[in-house]
Amino acid sequence: MWGKSASAMPYWPRRARSTTAFCDKRAPIFRVGVEEIRRADEAMRSSNAAAELAHQALDLANLAYHAGATTNIEVIDAERRARDADSAVVIAEDNVRQARLDLLVAAGQFP
Repeated sequence: MWGKSASAMPYWPRRARSTTAFCDKRAPIFRVGVEEIRRADEAMRSSNAAAELAHQALDLANLAYHAGATTNIEVIDAERRARDADSAVVIAEDNVRQARLDLLVAAGQFP
């Protein structure tokens, strides 16, 4: 390597193309990142819908309990399911934020 001219080194002729090649190599990363965000958004919407249904089920369980139609076990189970659904929403929101952050890092917009 020492003593060779710049033209004899194999990486010098490609230097002018390196930016274009670098962008071309990153394009799949961006596509994957955008797709990951789309999937995470869809999962978050599904989690929100599931949480809403779980809270409706909790309301129905409370009404049934106060009417004497069910026991407190059903209410406790509905509370647990609603809490689990709320936890799933928070996890899905975190996944969306993480996917967006990963795309920013891949784009070089975040340290």
